[in-house]
Amino acid sequence: MIRRYTVLLLAALCFAKEPPITLDEAILLGLRHSPDINQSTLDIQRAQAQNRFEKGAYLPRLDLKANGGKSSVKISEYNLDGSGLSASISASQLLYDFGKTRGKIDASKLLVKKQEATLK
Repeated sequence: MIRRYTVLLLAALCFAKEPPITLDEAILLGLRHSPDINQSTLDIQRAQAQNRFEKGAYLPRLDLKANGGKSSVKISEYNLDGSGLSASISASQLLYDFGKTRGKIDASKLLVKKQEATLK
C-alpha cells in the first residue's frame, strides 16, 4: 500500500509542469517564511516604535477638556433647574529633566541596535 502511494508521488513529481527551483530560490523562500526571522523583524519594528515614542517626550503637549451637564434641585416649593458647561485648554513643554528623557531615548536606540544584531 505504501509502495503504491510512493510510486504515485514519484510519478506526480516527475510529470509536474513547474520547473524545480534553484538553490538561491530555495534559500530565499526559506528566509521569507522563517518564523524566527519574521519574529526578529517584528522585534526590530517594535524597538523602533518605542524609540519614536520616547522621542515624543520632547514635543509640546496640549490637553483639551470639556464638561457639560444639567441639574435639577427641588427645595421645598421651589424647583431650581440649571445647566453648566465648562472647557479648559492647557499646554506644557518639557524644559529639563536632568537627563531622564535622553537616557530613555539612548536606551531605546541601543535596543534597536541589539534587535538588528540578533537578526544578523
